[in-house]
Amino acid sequence: MKPQKIVAMIILTAMAMGVAAGCDSSVTPTETADTTETSATEPSEQSQQSETTPSSAESSETEPGATETVPDGFREVDIAYNLTDEDEEVVVFCFDDTFGDLLSTYSDVANIRTVVPESGTYRDTLDRVLASGDEAPDLFLLDASYANDYFVDDSRTLPVNSLGISYSELTGMFNYTLQLAESDDNVIKGLTWQATPCAVFYNRGIAEELLGVSDPSDIAPMFSDWDTFLSTAGTINEASNGEKKIISGLDDIWRNYTASRTGGWITGGRLYMDPVMTGYFDLAKTLTNEGLTFGTTQWDDNWLNGYNNGTVFSYFIPLWIADLYLNTPAPTDGDPYAGNWGVVRAPSDCYWGGTWIAASTYCNSRASAASIMRDITMDQTNLEDMARNGIFVNNRFVMGTISEDASEARDWLGGQNPAVLLLEVANSIDTSLVCDSERQINEEYMNIVSSYVAGDIESTEEAREIFESNIAELGII
Repeated sequence: MKPQKIVAMIILTAMAMGVAAGCDSSVTPTETADTTETSATEPSEQSQQSETTPSSAESSETEPGATETVPDGFREVDIAYNLTDEDEEVVVFCFDDTFGDLLSTYSDVANIRTVVPESGTYRDTLDRVLASGDEAPDLFLLDASYANDYFVDDSRTLPVNSLGISYSELTGMFNYTLQLAESDDNVIKGLTWQATPCAVFYNRGIAEELLGVSDPSDIAPMFSDWDTFLSTAGTINEASNGEKKIISGLDDIWRNYTASRTGGWITGGRLYMDPVMTGYFDLAKTLTNEGLTFGTTQWDDNWLNGYNNGTVFSYFIPLWIADLYLNTPAPTDGDPYAGNWGVVRAPSDCYWGGTWIAASTYCNSRASAASIMRDITMDQTNLEDMARNGIFVNNRFVMGTISEDASEARDWLGGQNPAVLLLEVANSIDTSLVCDSERQINEEYMNIVSSYVAGDIESTEEAREIFESNIAELGII
């Protein structure tokens, strides 16, 4: 197959469109809160570290290029052998035409028909055909913002084992991408070719101007923890007379901040407010009251304009967003900010975005569907080509090779190879605390944070009470 470099940018653009349309929350968070515990049940030892998933520390011990098996904890069901359907058409539901381009570049399956529902109707169309079986696809794509809805306790998707795929074939995939595709009984039901670890991409021109240093080794300590981050935010604001900010809006950091919690939202059938989540109220309130952000919302025009207008110091983003908006020509005397970035680790590691491939229970072409999954998510030759065209792929061995390749240094990152840092982050991400209703709870949480920061809610205690009441009204607890 002949690699096509255009595929990488097409995929990046599609991811941006998908996240813009299906982001976990577009609400701007903000507010203060004490770190006292709520009256809700404490997380049990089991909820703090799932018995069925290895900890992030365990998953990050493997060196790039080492051999390993899929981590313990996933339950493998009976594999369907001797599946033959070479003459059957494989129908694939897609967000847009870009996945079809990926298939034509990397898959050897000949009889594929992609279906792209009308813009804005993807989930409605998908849910309708999966409910009736009429015109249901064999395979379909799921955005990270709602993929969990189709994997946890859901009869619409098949275990990958039912396609004839063994877990031994998944060696090298980042554990969090498997956790997010896991059913409530620990069966893997979807696979992805992408990993989307986040890091802090900072502007070297602003750093030199306001902080007197710009090298990653000097900037990294300024993001070592959230207290230090807040101190750095104050320094940047004061040194620029308020013209430059450490981040554009409060929702730039909520994924990273909340990734450090030790207890999930639901424990023992009750809502649990981890001290980290109340701590975010404090951080958001301080950032707002002291004018340390521009108050933007992700994906609005002001947020997008901040990437290259020399006013925003840093973005907590994955490589796919950085490549879309930061990968510009080198700085000039007239513009010292554009294309002049560096990357360091955030105070807490997280992911943002991604697309999973799932098989519907109506799949009539299981062998071919499995071949497509193998071509796109497991074939290391294909994955390495994707990686060399800008995709951070879901394979630690491939990304280990990329991280060791000096030719992968980026001019717009001052000669840094982002894979070196992002590989460490991807290995550390643990999503074992994600619950069935994660998306709904996160959205409501962000609404409460926004109201608190705006002054509509007077105290963190009141915020917690309203939050728990709203979650109960939604029928989640």
